[in-house]
Parts: sequence; structure tokens; C-alpha cells
Amino acid sequence: MRCTIQYRSRSRLTGIKLTESPVQTPPHASPLRGIVCMVLATFAFSVMDVVMKHLSYSYPSVQVAFLRGLTALPLIVAYVLYREGRSGFKTSRIGMHVMRGLIGVAMLSAIIFAFRLMPLANVYALFFVSPFVIAALSIPMLGEKVGIHRWLAMGVGFIGVLIMVRPGADGWVLSGLLAAAVGTLGYSINALTIRKLADTESTAALVFHFTWVVTLGAGILAWPNWQVIDWVGDAFWLLALGVAATVGQHFVTEAFRCHEASLVAPFEYSAMIWALLFGYYLWGDVAHPSLFVGVALLVVAGIYTSWRESLAHPRQPPGISVHETGV
Repeated sequence: MRCTIQYRSRSRLTGIKLTESPVQTPPHASPLRGIVCMVLATFAFSVMDVVMKHLSYSYPSVQVAFLRGLTALPLIVAYVLYREGRSGFKTSRIGMHVMRGLIGVAMLSAIIFAFRLMPLANVYALFFVSPFVIAALSIPMLGEKVGIHRWLAMGVGFIGVLIMVRPGADGWVLSGLLAAAVGTLGYSINALTIRKLADTESTAALVFHFTWVVTLGAGILAWPNWQVIDWVGDAFWLLALGVAATVGQHFVTEAFRCHEASLVAPFEYSAMIWALLFGYYLWGDVAHPSLFVGVALLVVAGIYTSWRESLAHPRQPPGISVHETGV
């Protein structure tokens, strides 16, 4: 899932959705190609989330996080070797990669747990608040100043969340809401960590080290309550999980190569379309009208926040999807 924002290097989803060295928009930049690639990436990551939701009914959340890493890792290794060779794995900051990966384990596990209890669209909607969480956390974590414009946008986003959640309304599971909130917080911290790593680390290093740490960490945590994996019966789902994550990563990277983040990033909000369609046809979920009102406020406030951030950080490197920072 998830909401790409320009200053994440928002990965996202993902996880993922990665940071490139600061570059200028190439002379052959194609806005249309960038938009198409972002929409395709969002679709692929939505498929990945559908698979994780399906698997969450058979396996503990942390074990699904392990499977998400395990199925993607071989494809990521092959992709890195093809694009950058063995130099793509190099890093001088392994400690921060491990910390980011451990945060990713908690984030992924919480998101998957929320997927199990809540409709896909509702989880996505709550994740759309991450740009405002990142803006708020950038004050203590990065020492940045948040101006009145972004505080107002955060206020509008908070109102949107209240409209969506409808405190006290039937059908909302408190534990699911808390899990989604933990996932959003973990994603936001993860995104700010990427901003610290982006100065020295390549895209390949960010993706590879995050994935192996998530795989190892989630596997260790899942071991005490391990459920035997049906490798034959779930073969299709496991293959789809790895392929969707890798395809989504490819397209999101291409999207940011084609044009600047301020143009392509808002199209990750198209995730809500896929979430509504998949939720309805696979699980019979029908969204309450308040969801659309709340999402509309969040999207407007999120795009405005991203635009203001692009003005404040015009040389910031391309964005990163939430899926590759963790979802």
C-alpha cells in the first residue's frame, strides 16, 4: 500500500515504494510514462497486500511478514545483480539498516494484523495519514521546522481520519485500528530513517538490507508459534507475493526515474481504487460513505503537504514507496 510522498527519501507501501542519489529530472523525462508506471506499481503493491491479507487467515501476522521477505528476497537479489552487480549490496551503515529492518518487522506485522481485521480500503485510508505523521516526527528526529501551512494540512487530515473512523460506529475493530496506527507510525519512522541513509546508500542497498533483516527478524519472532506452511496449497499465493513485490518495486523506481516526485507521487492514492475493488469482489466489503469523505480530505491535504515539501526541499531525491519501506 501505500502513499508515496516526495520527502520520504513514501518508501510503500510496500516494503519498499527507492531512494536514488540526488539527480536532476532527465531531459527525456516523460510525465505520462511516470504516471503510468506509478499506477502500475500501486496496482502491483495492492495485489501484494491482497495476498498478505489472504495468508493472514492461515498464518500469524509475523509469519506472513517473514513470507513476504522470503518470497521477495531471491528476486531482489537477482534484480540487484542484474542492475548494479555485487557493488549494489555494499553498505557502510549496516547498523542503521538493521534498525530500519527491525522497525519494518513491527510495521509489517501490525499492518498484516490490521488487514486481517479490517477491510483493505479502511487500512489504506488510515495509512494516508502518514505524510502528516512524518511531518510531525521530522521536528524531533531531523530538527526540521514545520510551518503553518503543513500544520493546517495536518489538522485537515486529522478531521478526515475522524470522519473515516466514526468513533463508536459499529464494524470498526479497536484492535485493528490500533494495529493500523502502529503500522502507520512504524512506516513514518522508517521513512525518516531512509532520509538519513539516502546520503550514502544506494537504492539496491536500501532494498536488499531491509528485506534480509525483515526476513530474518520476522522468522525468529514467528518461530515460537510457527504454523506449518502449505507450500503446495499456497504455492500460487506465495509466488504472487514475491512477484507482485518485485514488479511493484520495478515500476515505482521507473516512475521516479521518468519524472520528479511532485508529479508522480500523488498517483499512489490510486491504491484506494484497487482496495475498494479487491475488497468488494474478494471479501464482499462495502465502504461506508464517510470513508470517501475522509479520504477526500486526506488526499487533498496530503497532496498539499507534498507540494509544500517539494518547495522546501527542491533537491530532495526521488520518493520511495511505502511497500518497500515495509508494506
